[in-house]
Amino acid sequence: MSIKNAFVQMDIFRKMPKDLTEPTFCGAVVSFLCAMVLSGLVISEVGNYMDVKVRSDMQVDISHHDDKLNINLDIEFPFMPCTLLSLDVQDIMGTHMVDIQGSLFKKRIKDNELVAKSNALTQYNRMAIMEESQKALEDKEGCYIQGYFQINRVPGNFHISSHAFQDIVMNLEQKGFELDYTYKIN
Repeated sequence: MSIKNAFVQMDIFRKMPKDLTEPTFCGAVVSFLCAMVLSGLVISEVGNYMDVKVRSDMQVDISHHDDKLNINLDIEFPFMPCTLLSLDVQDIMGTHMVDIQGSLFKKRIKDNELVAKSNALTQYNRMAIMEESQKALEDKEGCYIQGYFQINRVPGNFHISSHAFQDIVMNLEQKGFELDYTYKIN
């Protein structure tokens, strides 16, 4: 058998004998049904392709390897003294903490230059905070807060504010100082 004959034997579209190619009523019914099914499938698939379906999935993190979540901060308050800023946290479990620290550092800045660096854990008495805040406002110092803190892995919020020092803020405003809460998130 030559290579040509072997190749021709692979032909799957062979000629049919004449008696097998005659049209019949049964063949026409099968052909018509196949054409209808094929048309229905094409229309259905094109319709599914053109129909946009938006689907949202929400998965609950059930891994309890760590019940705390680290939040990283890198925020600059160019005109607000560090002594008046506190980090407050609230969550749906009823936790409401004011002036939390974690591993945060408050850096006193003036004209984008570092003046001093302190751990946020540093605690002062109210009079010392008042005096230091007044001096920082006179010197036009700002604050750069950098580091991280941990919160519970539940819905909630945190905010940087002066709520913990509201009495000092009111006293400073009565003395004529204007507080500028402008910030830049890095």
